[in-house]
Amino acid sequence: MHSSFHTGLLRCGRPIRAAAGIAAASLFATTGGAEPAAQALKVAVGFEQAYDTDVFRMDQGPLGDRGSAVTTLSAQVSGTLPCGIAASYAPMAAWYWSDSSEDNMRHVGTFSGKGEVAAANWEASTQTTYVDGSRQAPAFGLGHSCFTIAQGRERREQWQNRSSLAVRVDGPVGFVRAAGAFAGYDLRTVQSAAAGYDNYVDRYDIQGGVDAGCAGKGRPTFWLGYRHGYQFQDRDGGRPSDRSNHYDRLVFGVEGQLAPWLKIAVQAGPDYHHYASGSAGHRYLTRLFADASATLRVAPGDTVQLTTKHFQWVSSTGFASYNDVSCQTVWKHDFSQSISVTIGGKALAGLYDGIVRKDWIYAGTAGVTWRADAQWEWVFGYMHEIGHDASALNDPNREWRRDLTSIGLTWKY
Repeated sequence: MHSSFHTGLLRCGRPIRAAAGIAAASLFATTGGAEPAAQALKVAVGFEQAYDTDVFRMDQGPLGDRGSAVTTLSAQVSGTLPCGIAASYAPMAAWYWSDSSEDNMRHVGTFSGKGEVAAANWEASTQTTYVDGSRQAPAFGLGHSCFTIAQGRERREQWQNRSSLAVRVDGPVGFVRAAGAFAGYDLRTVQSAAAGYDNYVDRYDIQGGVDAGCAGKGRPTFWLGYRHGYQFQDRDGGRPSDRSNHYDRLVFGVEGQLAPWLKIAVQAGPDYHHYASGSAGHRYLTRLFADASATLRVAPGDTVQLTTKHFQWVSSTGFASYNDVSCQTVWKHDFSQSISVTIGGKALAGLYDGIVRKDWIYAGTAGVTWRADAQWEWVFGYMHEIGHDASALNDPNREWRRDLTSIGLTWKY
């Protein structure tokens, strides 16, 4: 699928490749000084065998309650180039024993780096993902949750890119930082008028702005910033409208060690979105933006990780926008340097604008990791999910229960 940006001169695939190219070019900028030596490559190879009781997160309909064994092979090669840029490549292949339409191969390439230009410090990163999967989207045949949509979508053929660039200048009492980011999805599935078929559309978010803050050695960093951004949603399949929008964001941030047992990284503030008239939903929306995490070291060998994210986004099936919410808690206990356990819980929500849809997932997780030695690691995992429709419709087709059990082995060199 391809799409236009305002004038039709740029297609959605092009901003993805352009963002990757711009970020990659900035990474190879001259930093001055002695050229660092390349570091030895790190290699990891993994195998995982899992059983998924509900591959499509749906209990009813033609794809409802489909279970399958899933075999995954993965690898990662990473290192530092002579210019000081960190690079990695991570392929992963997944086979669904009972549903070969979901087989896919994922390729992820990442570059990141930082340096100095005159009085400025810069950091940049870019990650490009290509999924070699089916070009036919699922046909559910019934109403279904947005998380049902996401489950199948991520296994289809597509390109993704996430890139960021920040330039910071420090002064005697604080710092000023210019920052920009891009996230884009170029979906390659074919369009169809078949009942219940998911027609995916391209979409991206591009933003930039400036921050001002203060930081002291050994003390937390505080900053206040502004972002202006644009979100694009395609109209493939003859859709009469879209929820592409401009937005302005005021954001407050704090990060660092607040106490010997508490480390946080928080950025939050209001988002002001401006949509075109005639689209599905309000023309002006104010939403909370938040990206926050806290790590608590509650006892020797015990840590608790708390994370939450809130952001406004456009739907991958077109026409609508929604508020994406996630909250997660993970407790980890180290019995020794070799054995650790994790227990966690999470809640995810897709709260839509202009249509009656409030989808939730509640999940519990547990895992055991055994590091046999410096090279071999075993991981045993379990997750139970409950899908819930919290809208006034209370649609049973958006309710499901899912169990995922897995065992994995990783070799590192």
